[in-house]
Amino acid sequence: MRSILVQAGRDAGMGARLDTAMDLARVHGGHLTVLVDTPVDKYVTVDPYGGAILAREALETALKEDDARDGGGEAARAMKAAVPLLAQAADVRVLTVASDKADGFPPTEALRYLSRHGIKAELTELARGNSVEETLAAEVARVGAELLVMGAYSHSRLREFLFGGVTRFFLDELTAPPLLIAH
Repeated sequence: MRSILVQAGRDAGMGARLDTAMDLARVHGGHLTVLVDTPVDKYVTVDPYGGAILAREALETALKEDDARDGGGEAARAMKAAVPLLAQAADVRVLTVASDKADGFPPTEALRYLSRHGIKAELTELARGNSVEETLAAEVARVGAELLVMGAYSHSRLREFLFGGVTRFFLDELTAPPLLIAH
């Protein structure tokens, strides 16, 4: 067992789950990842007339707490699926576009994950140009990438439809390298 995933929580069983997972990781020479999941329905109140109220401040606080504990998302799933391909690559780069907000999955964790699989990767943080997609496209072209691994549709479908997004950009971009995407 190389990678062990344990669900975190604020419940009484958390200590036992974490201890068991750590014991398994030690015995098998594995690595431990802790998953923090915040169910949004805990922060929504429904009234009998069909309305709903979101406790925005409480949800934002919970999400900030979660970000301080663990990452995730589509990019992580895409990277996991790409491990066999990346293991054969001569040069692997993790690209990230500088942002004011945390996007959940820290790029240093991507490097750590890849190193567990014997993949040496280089982290490149890019200053944002006109848009995230244009910034990524310019770097991908500059380095002559032969494969682009990325998560897909991390924003709502409505937002993607109205404003576009990185996924749509690279699906439509004729000069982009082959894509391995996960959603």
